[in-house]
Amino acid sequence: MRPTTPELLNYLSTHSSVVMTDLYTFRLPGLGDFRFHDYVFINGQPAGALGIAGDRFVGSPLNPDGAVFQQGPGFTRTKVTTKIGLEPSELQIEVYPGSGAGNASFIGNQTWAQAVAGGWFDGAYVELDRAFLPIDRDGVRGPLTWLGTIVWFYGIVSEIESGRSAIKITVKALINLLTETTMPRRLFQAGCGHVFGDAGCGFDRVNGANALGVSGFPGLAGEYSALAGSQQNELLLSAPLPYPTYIQGTVRMTSGANAGMSRTVLNSSPDGSRLEVSRPFPNVVAVGDRFTVLPGCRHTTEHCLQYGNIARYGGFPYIPPPELSI
Repeated sequence: MRPTTPELLNYLSTHSSVVMTDLYTFRLPGLGDFRFHDYVFINGQPAGALGIAGDRFVGSPLNPDGAVFQQGPGFTRTKVTTKIGLEPSELQIEVYPGSGAGNASFIGNQTWAQAVAGGWFDGAYVELDRAFLPIDRDGVRGPLTWLGTIVWFYGIVSEIESGRSAIKITVKALINLLTETTMPRRLFQAGCGHVFGDAGCGFDRVNGANALGVSGFPGLAGEYSALAGSQQNELLLSAPLPYPTYIQGTVRMTSGANAGMSRTVLNSSPDGSRLEVSRPFPNVVAVGDRFTVLPGCRHTTEHCLQYGNIARYGGFPYIPPPELSI
């Protein structure tokens, strides 16, 4: 049973009729919460803003302290179903910004269509609550006395489509996060899982210092100039590289038509006078174009030892490769 207030439970146990309204809460990343209700008239008057105290919400993720809900645009939605297993429940909401009262065509300082186009709803959380009011044969009388609310659905926006007259929002339960094809934080594998030079690795690629601050390892070997014969996928260096560990390193152009662009080092000559990049630069490399070269790492224990950074090795070298697994 969904949790709610004792007042609502007591009322429903002795009454067969009740007034219900839907409350929509949209938590937009970086923009805050926007709340709307679809209660159009109360006692024949426009409903306006509805303030509901926090003790009327039980188990609400987004409204534990209560909130004020503005008169919203027209809303329609599908029924809410509960499923067992990993298949996420789904709620589809259609918003009709052209209907409703006041500034119902806007969410914040943007129209709904502008907000959708601007990515406001990307990763947004949505809570649908159902609020209850007492009723008698003459309808609702006097000040609003909220009996309580029930959290009808809570999830995250998975799809959104903006049409001429309606905004279609698909919300899926949070269990949908378990079905996404995102990589786990750590992989148990022989190779190191860190990105060379990131916080997990801790190696300073510019100054050639390991995570302990000990320097003297391969780092930025200064700035080089392209010699005659350099191509968009091959650079001839004005001076040889001092270390043989620049494969899978980074070349960054600092001048010329390709200034600001980076490429991964695919291969280098034994004498360090030539580099081959993984993808050609889009523009011709002219003689004298300058670039920097950062070292690379093959994510093996051998390379990590060369950099004096084995204490931060992020792999599990004794795990057998997949072809040897049973």
